[in-house]
Amino acid sequence: MIKNIKLTIMYDGTNFFGTQKNKNLRTVEGVLVNQLKKITETDIKIFFASRTDRGVHAIGQVANFLIDSKIPGERFKYILNDLLPFDIKIKDSEEVDLKFNSRFDSKGKIYFFVINNSKEIPHPIIDRYSLWFPYEINLERLRENLKLFEGEKDFSSFTTEEERESSLTVREIYKTDIFKKNYFIFLIFHGKSFLRHQIRRIVGALLEIERRNLNNYLLIEALNSKKHQIAEKKVSSRGLFLYKVIY
Repeated sequence: MIKNIKLTIMYDGTNFFGTQKNKNLRTVEGVLVNQLKKITETDIKIFFASRTDRGVHAIGQVANFLIDSKIPGERFKYILNDLLPFDIKIKDSEEVDLKFNSRFDSKGKIYFFVINNSKEIPHPIIDRYSLWFPYEINLERLRENLKLFEGEKDFSSFTTEEERESSLTVREIYKTDIFKKNYFIFLIFHGKSFLRHQIRRIVGALLEIERRNLNNYLLIEALNSKKHQIAEKKVSSRGLFLYKVIY
């Protein structure tokens, strides 16, 4: 009997070269497919809600796959977690409607980016999951500048050359927010979908404004350009987390 199994996945992206399978590199898909093959003795095709880049972490990544198996959907969580390495775990598993597709049925995704705004040299563990930025941050200005990215806009300047050439660079960010806890600043992005490097370039531009005390007209210029210098300030992926996929 064919079943459609939905997985909610958590992973530390540090040692993964993104989600998409690559025979020469360690990826989330590659690791999952290899373990599923051990369980089912068949090759499985997995569909991810969001493709994350090298180094990006996930708390609530979602994927699904079709399988002819008698194993109950909820059991896959336990079976896979016994086999998977320490840096990837299944938070939940369940059988869903055969028509469900984790990517195309998604109504939105929430990412957050962690900035360590302490002046002190960060502990290596903290540095693994945040971006160290030991410069003064005007939180209200940062919040106002972040709001500039809300709505449906052409994010050509805030993505890769390859994405730019496709001309499919219009995206809608439903909502942004900022949350501060001690020295840590969390930038939150809620949107339907995101371009490659889009969030990392937005964060880079925002921090460049803070570091150099620049006027936000540069951000407005970038949003009205196909390419702009301020949007080339892409930050490290280690502070970026896929928090939740909404259905």
